[in-house]
Amino acid sequence: MTVERGSQRKATDPATSLERPRLLQIMDGRFERSLTVLTAGAGFGKSTLLRQSMDRNAEDPQGIDLFLACRPVDERPNEFAAALRRAVGIARGDDDVIDAVCSEMWRRSPVEVALIVDDIHLLPPGGEAAALLQDLLDRLPANAHLVLSGRRPPSLRTARLEAAGDVSHLRETDLAFTGGEQTALLAQRAPEHEPTDLGGWPALLALSMASPTARVDDFVWEEVLRPFPASQVRGLARLIGLDWLDAARIDAFAGPDSGLRDVIDGLPLCHRDDEGRVHLHALWERVLEGIDPEWDDDAVAAASSMLADDGWYREALELCIEHGTVRHVEGLVRRYATEAVEHLPTEEVETFVDLLADGARRSRFGCLLEGRLEIRRRPRVAKPLLAEAREGFAGRGEDALEVETLVLLGQIAFSEWDATALAHIAGRAREIATPAARSLAAMMDATRLTVEGAPFDGVRERIETARAIGVPLGGVDGVVAGVACRLSGVPEEGLPIVERALREATRANKPLVMANLFDVEWLAGRVGPDVLGMLDAGPADGLAEMSHQAAAVSGLMAFANAVAGRARQARRHLERADAFRSHQLRSGLAMPTAARMALEIAAGRDDVAAAIADDGLDMSMMTDPGVRRAMPMAFLVSEKLRAELEEVDLGPCYEVGRRAADALQALRDAGDTGPAAALPWSTSSRFSIFFVPPLILELALGAVAGGTDAASSVAREMAALDREALRRLAVGGPVPIRDGAARLLKEVPARPGDVMELRALGPFELWRDGEPVDDAGLRRGKVRALLQYLVARGECRRDELGVALWPDFDEEAMANNLRVTLSHAMKLLEPERQKGEPAYRLRAVADRIELAVDDALTIDVAVFDELLDAAEDADRGGDPARTLALMDRAVEMYRGEYLEDCPEPAWGEAERTRLRHRFVGAALRAGELRLGQGDLDAARARAVRARHADAYSEAAARLEALVYLREGNRAAARSVLDAMVVVLEDAGVSPERETLALLRRAGRAPA
Repeated sequence: MTVERGSQRKATDPATSLERPRLLQIMDGRFERSLTVLTAGAGFGKSTLLRQSMDRNAEDPQGIDLFLACRPVDERPNEFAAALRRAVGIARGDDDVIDAVCSEMWRRSPVEVALIVDDIHLLPPGGEAAALLQDLLDRLPANAHLVLSGRRPPSLRTARLEAAGDVSHLRETDLAFTGGEQTALLAQRAPEHEPTDLGGWPALLALSMASPTARVDDFVWEEVLRPFPASQVRGLARLIGLDWLDAARIDAFAGPDSGLRDVIDGLPLCHRDDEGRVHLHALWERVLEGIDPEWDDDAVAAASSMLADDGWYREALELCIEHGTVRHVEGLVRRYATEAVEHLPTEEVETFVDLLADGARRSRFGCLLEGRLEIRRRPRVAKPLLAEAREGFAGRGEDALEVETLVLLGQIAFSEWDATALAHIAGRAREIATPAARSLAAMMDATRLTVEGAPFDGVRERIETARAIGVPLGGVDGVVAGVACRLSGVPEEGLPIVERALREATRANKPLVMANLFDVEWLAGRVGPDVLGMLDAGPADGLAEMSHQAAAVSGLMAFANAVAGRARQARRHLERADAFRSHQLRSGLAMPTAARMALEIAAGRDDVAAAIADDGLDMSMMTDPGVRRAMPMAFLVSEKLRAELEEVDLGPCYEVGRRAADALQALRDAGDTGPAAALPWSTSSRFSIFFVPPLILELALGAVAGGTDAASSVAREMAALDREALRRLAVGGPVPIRDGAARLLKEVPARPGDVMELRALGPFELWRDGEPVDDAGLRRGKVRALLQYLVARGECRRDELGVALWPDFDEEAMANNLRVTLSHAMKLLEPERQKGEPAYRLRAVADRIELAVDDALTIDVAVFDELLDAAEDADRGGDPARTLALMDRAVEMYRGEYLEDCPEPAWGEAERTRLRHRFVGAALRAGELRLGQGDLDAARARAVRARHADAYSEAAARLEALVYLREGNRAAARSVLDAMVVVLEDAGVSPERETLALLRRAGRAPA
């Protein structure tokens, strides 16, 4: 049994804890129906019954219980959504909360899961929180069940479930003590007590046992509350609105000298949970609701401060709004805006802001709070709010708050590349002259110098001045240094500052510092194309909210992928950049334009690339550091840009790119290979980040022709990746490199443009680009056998392969047959390979034969294993939808035994056993999740396939039996399980405990 929100699980009065079998039996059925509803007034023992039924399940589990006790704040959808997540044991996320909750329950299939929600009357009928509950009920997986308990019936649509008999109700008449139960309770707890007619209300019965009276309310006032001073009664009235109490809350709400700690320790119907928190029975709310709590200013301040100290800001604000003054609200907003909002999720801040009245919202603190909320998403909206807040702080001499607001305005000015605004902010900070202000002034000077294009030394000096003051910079220094060192072309000099800033960055600044670190490391040669796959998802969390920055980052990633030869990924990043286009100034469109130019150059369409560069790039965009990286390639295709920027100093790190562009120009215009040969080929990554692969291939061929052997490996690598470019160069490239290109065509195998798959799970098949290959070559028995042997072995010696295929042939005949068979196999695998060009997929080098398996030639076994590895990771990570999708794909791939039709079964015997075992496990887990979805036919099909693969799999038999039990067919379930027991007994194996337990559940106790 799982209880995540233990602090909210209600304690129960021992006097009302009598076990009631008739009710517990009904509650036991919660795992067999979608919805169970308990409806009764306060004190009818709903929570006691829930606890007893959960304890009973813990002793003899039928499933898993999850518990959620609603609180008053749960009327807000954000709060209730968070409570639902906590109840099922998942963290906060940005995904759909009902999807997440249902997925968490579904992933536990075939185990049944009951989510028990207590005090649902706290969710207003028709409200958004109640709508979430309805959505949850509508989308429950088949293995999940909902138990709702409250003082009034839930306002849910249940007609469909009612008609199907899938709902059970327990009402006050069911929960009230019968005469026999009351007699039993009195005999057990208070034998001297005379029976009293209390209508079977358990709480009143318990109270009457403690102090017999005809009227409970009179008893409460006369016997319980009257002895207390009025101040203590008022203190109790202040506490009734709280979910739970501890010493700190009692002291904050009633005063440290109130004496209420001792009072509450002895108060009837006031109990402690497992964490020591005190819960007042709902009866006290009724009794005390007419008492004026008489909140004064000091009491409101103390209580709201305590709540804020513990992070309960919304509750503190509600107290200030209901019982405090404008001063209390303003103080709390001030604290929230300056201390907490930086570290809280956006939706929590939005909820807080929504609670504010217009006056508080338009105050200087409200403007600061809302400005901080908007700066990451809509800086143009944040700017006037922050300016108004700054004026308010300046007018009252609140220097620290004005400086804090100036910091935020500085971030906006930097994003707008506004040197004038940055200078104004720095000047105002110097006037304030506090340490924080002096630090800000130095950082604004550094930022202004960056915007003005000053050398990096000056920027670094201002950053170090700011750091020397000792005020934390929160990562802003890393953002400024990252941009400045790239603009100056000295990434190595800025890298230490950016690395240090990342360790100190605030939550708000960290994503942008990380983006700067990536690009600085790229320019410095610390990372290369191999890391791009890790960034395919787009801008990091947090940065994606900053639309004015996300477009630039997406454009930069598009260009980086284009020069790495990842055209498809580059286009995806361009789509993201276009989505943010409306947020950008013209200069912000530079990198998407550069990426489009690069893609056209890679395709050999220099004329189209030239038109893109001429129309979309100009001198005004040179303030974008990424554009400087694109300029060397732009110079090659655009005479206009080359003329305009010939004398522009791009910066030291870009010089090697410019040299490479000049070398290509010299090779093309004059056939001069010297400049290409003089490039630093031992560190070719220094200039390869500026050019797409076809240009690097052309440069490398020129360098080889110029006598630089160091470029040979680069040329061969590029030749394998881009065959079309190599063929273009061999026919129409600069004269000095044509022979070299033609030679590589014969020596270097071309990476195929199609994707082939060998399928060995079941009958042997070959597929190309998703379609089966029906080729005469594949119908040749020895070609099939050769490929099957290589699938099993990967690579082997020629003589080993010859013996495997022609064990009775002499050496010469064996060699001749192998040569012919290899030729047929190579043609089968690469039908478009041109005569004289080496094979890529099936390589025969010296005495070795190798099947080159990569993403151009896959084997279903590898994909099968990868799918199941990923599915198991997803299952461990609590993602049942992904788990099922992956396992279903793997199960469908398993068409039969591994290499089942190969000439010699021994070739794959061990692998055959391993793969069969993995298949059975996958089929069972997929079947369990299908059962959780209520897809009984699919679950049964998975169980049958698993049993077919492994006749001794008890888990498969149990899954099939569970399907029949879900259908209500106990006889079929018994039949499946009985048959399994017979199979096991014939093999001398005893059935597992789970099998025998399920057989009992199906209605038979085996001998």
